[in-house]
This record gives sequence, structure tokens and C-alpha cells, in this order.
Amino acid sequence: MMLRLIAAICVLFIPLTRASAQPRITVNEVPMLRQSLDLQGASGIKAQRTDLIGGSRLSTGRLVLLDASQRALLYVDSAGRLTDVVRIGGEAEPFARPWWMGQCGKDSLFVWDAARMQMSVYNESGVLLDEHTFPRSGPASSPLTIVCSSEAFAYHPIAAQLRPTTDSVPYFRGTAPITVESRTNGSSVEISSVPTVEMVELTVAGRRGGVARPLGRPTSLAIVAHRLYAASGDSATVDVWRIDGAKLPRVRTPASRGKPTDLDYLHAVDEASRHVPSALRDESVRQLLRIAAPATTPPYARILADREGVLWIVRSMPGEHPTVLIPVDSSGLLGEALRLPGAVNVLEIGQDYLLGIEESGQQTLSLYRLYRR
Repeated sequence: MMLRLIAAICVLFIPLTRASAQPRITVNEVPMLRQSLDLQGASGIKAQRTDLIGGSRLSTGRLVLLDASQRALLYVDSAGRLTDVVRIGGEAEPFARPWWMGQCGKDSLFVWDAARMQMSVYNESGVLLDEHTFPRSGPASSPLTIVCSSEAFAYHPIAAQLRPTTDSVPYFRGTAPITVESRTNGSSVEISSVPTVEMVELTVAGRRGGVARPLGRPTSLAIVAHRLYAASGDSATVDVWRIDGAKLPRVRTPASRGKPTDLDYLHAVDEASRHVPSALRDESVRQLLRIAAPATTPPYARILADREGVLWIVRSMPGEHPTVLIPVDSSGLLGEALRLPGAVNVLEIGQDYLLGIEESGQQTLSLYRLYRR
């Protein structure tokens, strides 16, 4: 099996120069909800531990979480109680490898299956509305980094090269174009080629594959309105295009590199291996820990977009706290950075909330109130 992995808040601020008129965004340091899910006795549950890899908040206030171990959507009420379990793909043919979920339109849930190269669309109740299969030829046959908006999908191979460049260095990284596909008429355009995620080769139980290199150079995408952003981790800048392919000025961030500690690397190894099949995970972790950490961390971990048109730069590495996020407005100017008090994997940022997961032995759901003034 080829193992390919991709790869919240107080009112304290890191001082940055505010050159734009974007609303000031702050966050309440006390979460509206902080809850570990109780799966005991829940109907449809096949494992007692969660592996939450995606989440979204509906207009009703309900939360929907993508659980890779259950291969299911978990519906949670405003008090943090599990109310419904929807087996994605159906009981007869569940998803092979659920990888990502998000809202591409109001209360429309999009779930990406990396093994089947398939996007499935559900309504707010978990009823399947549509399915879309992406091509399996060329670089797009690799599992994809994928993002969406109400107008388009954008996707990029996680790995376009399957072997390390040398025998002594087990890292590899290729380049591949970003494809933008219209959601209205199905037309597509290839944007500029950008580096893929930096990978490391592993051989576990006789199977050769790759995972994202812990603290290696990431590549992530975001769509805000009619703009596409790509962050490759090679520098503190983020590339920008219109979704029709026209190049726009880059965004320059104040992100910086640092020297990773042993604990930083351990957290990154845990993150890189969390979706490896459980039978292979321990050996994968052992191999990753034998590989030297990069000399410096990337300038940022990833980027994401909210539905209000703001791009967010996640500066903090896995397990690092506080979690630091920097907002970028539509003109590319920076707002004041936000700090979340814990190590938070941010799943979604809405108009007035931030949804994330904290990893501390067990997964804890955190929902924070945002204010835009």
C-alpha cells in the first residue's frame, strides 16, 4: 500500500503593522464549547476512539465532523453531544480513505476520498446529493490537496515523484500544476506548476510508500472569492492567481523560520503518521524518528480561507502552542495576528467562530467566538 499523507484563541496579539482597512478580528479566550466526544453506546459507532480530520459548522449551529476511523460524519449539537452518525459512501460501499471535508456552499458538505479520487456532496442532514470523480491519469493520479469555493475546485497532487533523489537522502519533492475546475460548467484550467509536498520514503512490512516529511516543506492551497493562493513553504511569500489563471502579486508574510526542538519533531512525527493504518503505524513512527529533523522549520504550517474572504496563515507547527494565525485581506495586506492558548488544529473559520481540534492524549473539540469590528 502506498502511504501518502498530506499532510484557536485569546485577545492577545503579536504586534504587526496594520496597513489595511480590514475589520479588526479578535477572539474570546474562553471557548463556547470545549468537549471530548462520548462515543459510548452511540448507534453506528465501530471504534471507540475518534480520528477527526475535518469539521464544519452548519447555519443551524450543529457541528459536522469527519472521522477517518469511523469513515463517517458525526453530527454534534451545540452542547457537544453526538446526535447522529452518517456512514459516508453507505454501508455497502463506504469511503476507502476519507481525507478532507469542507463547505463549498452554505450547508453543502463536500467529502474527499483520496483512494477513490472522488468528491461526494451531502446536504446538512447527511443525504448524498452528488458525486464527482477526478482523473486518475498523469500527476493527478496521486492523492490530492483539494480546496473549494462556491465557484470552483482547486486541486494539486500531494506527490508527483515516487522515489528519493538519492539513496542517502530519503526525501523527495516534485512539481506539478494546480488545476482549477469550475463547479458550474465543468471547465478546467491548469495554473502554474508549484512544488508538491516534501515527502519521505518508508518501507514497512515490505510495502514501499511515502508520508509527508515531519517539519518538511508543506504545500497548501486556499480559495478566497475569485483568488487562488498556494503556499509551498520555500519562502515566507504566498503565490496568488485569479481562478482563470492570471498571476497576481504575491502576499508577503512576517512568518519566519526557527530551529526545531526534539519535542517539535516528535509532535510532527505524530501528525505525519496519524493516518497510517494502525498495523503499520508503530514501525512508521520508529523509522521517522531515525531520520534527522530539518535544520529549520518551514516559515508557516499551512494556509486556509474563511467564507468572509479572508486568507489565514497558520504560523504554528503541529503541537506548538500558542497557535498563531495571521489574517490577510483581499488586497494582500496583513491584519493583527491571533493567538490561541493551546495547540489547536484549526478545521474551519467562519464569520463569527473558529472550529478546531486539540490533541492531548485524546481529541478535544474546541469552538471559539470570533469578533470582526
